[in-house]
Amino acid sequence: MLTKEKLIESIKAMPEERFEDIDVLLERIVLLEKIENGEEDIVEGRVFSNEEAKQNLSKWLL
Repeated sequence: MLTKEKLIESIKAMPEERFEDIDVLLERIVLLEKIENGEEDIVEGRVFSNEEAKQNLSKWLL
């Protein structure tokens, strides 16, 4: 879960010139949330092997 402390840390780490637009901040928050979710999926074993991923992609790309 993305905590308030992690958000504050991320905001403080952003270069001042990138902080001029709220969209940049929102994009960063969404990216951090997706990374956190992915890490949780890995820990919980909700992952695909390379072969499973290739099979799924071939179905989706038809």
